[in-house]
Amino acid sequence: MRVSDVSTQNLLLSIMQDNRAALARSQAAISSGRQYQMRSDAPTEAALASHLQAYADRDEQWQKNVDTALTWCQVTETRVSQSVEQLQQAHELVVQARDGTYSDTDRTLLVGQVDAILESLVQTANTTYDGKYLFGGTNSASAPVSVTRDAAGKITAVTYANTAPELRTAQTSAQNTMTYGATVVGNGTGLFVNNPDTPEATDIFASLIALRTTLEGAATPNDTQLDEMQQGLNTTIARLVDSGVQQTRLQAIRTRMLEAAPAEQLRISQLQDTDFAKVATELSLMQATLTASMKVIGRGAGMNLADYI
Repeated sequence: MRVSDVSTQNLLLSIMQDNRAALARSQAAISSGRQYQMRSDAPTEAALASHLQAYADRDEQWQKNVDTALTWCQVTETRVSQSVEQLQQAHELVVQARDGTYSDTDRTLLVGQVDAILESLVQTANTTYDGKYLFGGTNSASAPVSVTRDAAGKITAVTYANTAPELRTAQTSAQNTMTYGATVVGNGTGLFVNNPDTPEATDIFASLIALRTTLEGAATPNDTQLDEMQQGLNTTIARLVDSGVQQTRLQAIRTRMLEAAPAEQLRISQLQDTDFAKVATELSLMQATLTASMKVIGRGAGMNLADYI
């Protein structure tokens, strides 16, 4: 055999081996669904995909933060709405008790209703959700309020675990956070005790206890007590509005995240995932080329195709 024939045959053999390796990679891409099996197969694409996936994982965590905050606000809204209804009832009771047609007996009959409202609001203050105290702010592991009762079991005082709690916070992007929820006590955020260090302070628990004492004595509630009930009602309505605003903001953030996610995932998929139609075409072509190469080499060496399989 001439040297040139040997060289040609060696070249064809090298091409055939390359085709076999490429064929194996294509078959692996189809079976695994990934364009490459090791980072070294496509270092640039692998590095970029890894970088984008890290961003996607971070964005996914931020979306979870927003979803958690949104659900928290929805539960908060439900409980605050119930409190608004109860304080509307309490306000109406004060108005009724101040009615000149009400007798002393009529007023004492209102005591039980005031007590029921007080007990219910204490339960609301210590509401738990997902194992945490809903109105505890960042200190959601401890009950926000505790009570002192008399021998008859009636609440005579309400004590606050934290007189300056902080609202919960959700990380929504690399630069942005958002506070959400409500607290039992707070300056501008308190549900039942608002702005405690100002002349406009509201402590609905203390006001209800004082109102009950007034009615137990068959006395008529005074203007201050009427104002306190109105202020307590206004405060809970303000927290209800706050919850609605928070939900609107969170929903807007969530919508933007959901709109951005598909494009991010598509880019990662383009870098990592197998284009089955493209690979199938390439695979068919490589199989034909490999078969043709083996036939040529076999003829040149006086061998048949079976010697190479």
